[in-house]
Amino acid sequence: MEDVILRFLNEIGAWKEIEPLFDEYLTNVDEKDKEFVSSSVVLPLKYEYSMFRNDFESLGQFLIANPHYYEHVLRKVILKAVNSELENMSRPFRVQDEQIHFVYRLEKLPLVDKYKFYPSIRMSLSNFTCIVAGRGEVTKYTRQTVWHCNRKCIPNVVSKAAPTCELCHKTMIERVPLRDMSEQVKLIVFPLEMAQTPRRSTGTMYQKFDVILRDDLAAYKVIYGNAYVITGIYDAFGRVFNAWNIVECADV
Repeated sequence: MEDVILRFLNEIGAWKEIEPLFDEYLTNVDEKDKEFVSSSVVLPLKYEYSMFRNDFESLGQFLIANPHYYEHVLRKVILKAVNSELENMSRPFRVQDEQIHFVYRLEKLPLVDKYKFYPSIRMSLSNFTCIVAGRGEVTKYTRQTVWHCNRKCIPNVVSKAAPTCELCHKTMIERVPLRDMSEQVKLIVFPLEMAQTPRRSTGTMYQKFDVILRDDLAAYKVIYGNAYVITGIYDAFGRVFNAWNIVECADV
């Protein structure tokens, strides 16, 4: 699978977009502060469904069915390539797993039954047509925090919560300048079928739920009452749908 993903990234030209981001990361390390070796590396990955044709059709289906495991393998591919290059450059540090943050966008996923979103059963990539009933204020969310030991027992640690130093057992302190934040906004939506007459009696959900638009999607302008197609992943624990794409439905 790693070899297939590597070939796919080369095929769609993704490396040409990823390389400048790591160059920027190295510039921050060299020119700002050595502690920037722990800073976040945000990698936008924009896919279209049509990219997964021919040799990559099975990869596309794997991404749709297992998006979290796909990210696990992709992360291994990226880290292996980047850290190999850092070794060739004789750099004394390596990028850690926790520093990589992907911003996925998947466009033109077909609106067909096998990809249709159902809260009770679908944990893979899916889509649905909905009516926007509400939109919250844009807020900040924390993508990454970096922590250091006052006694400098161990190197900086990337963690979502304050960790404890493994040696002195003191609570570590956040390096606030290295905190990475981005934007998000919540939409309240309901399925298009709720507005249709007559309603279908089976195979359809009739309930409002929340959709989260993060990063660049947080600036997307919606019109209350208009129909949109949203693609993404449902978070059953948070009971929200995390969007990978949103587009106004012109056919409604």
